[in-house]
Amino acid sequence: FFQAEDGIRDDLVTGVQTCALPILKEQQANLAEVSAHFKRMQGVLEGGHVSQSEFDSAQANLARVEAAVASATTQLALAERDLANTELKAPFDGKVTAIHVDRFNDLAAGQQVIQLTDNDAMNVSILVPEVMVNQIAIGDVADVRLPGIAASRFAGVIREINSEIGRAH
Repeated sequence: FFQAEDGIRDDLVTGVQTCALPILKEQQANLAEVSAHFKRMQGVLEGGHVSQSEFDSAQANLARVEAAVASATTQLALAERDLANTELKAPFDGKVTAIHVDRFNDLAAGQQVIQLTDNDAMNVSILVPEVMVNQIAIGDVADVRLPGIAASRFAGVIREINSEIGRAH
């Protein structure tokens, strides 16, 4: 399972907890209230202080709320199962540089979810003066230094030579 430094796994768990769990808790609280009301109704029915139709209504309400709790419990179990089956496989070790989906969105198979940057490989484009183009060839080893990064020195290989004309900065 791919676990990102940016906590994607934690976001998935939080999504289940913030989506399905509160619904279940709300239904459980509702069940406790309706169940207590039903028990009061049972007591007063025996004493003749409530009509049979009022008691039947309370009993039907209890059954409805019990079904809602069962449904919410099933939804939470399904969300937890789906989470357990959720797997993001990265083709290489790297760092998450962008997340392309919002929480709670449905995803399609093959849809890009994150952008992963390979810490061990970079592509660098360099403008070479026209008079020096004949001195380089694909496959040549290059010593790459990046002025914006202190003490940066990288070994590189020329993979492509593009004849596009550009302007040096």
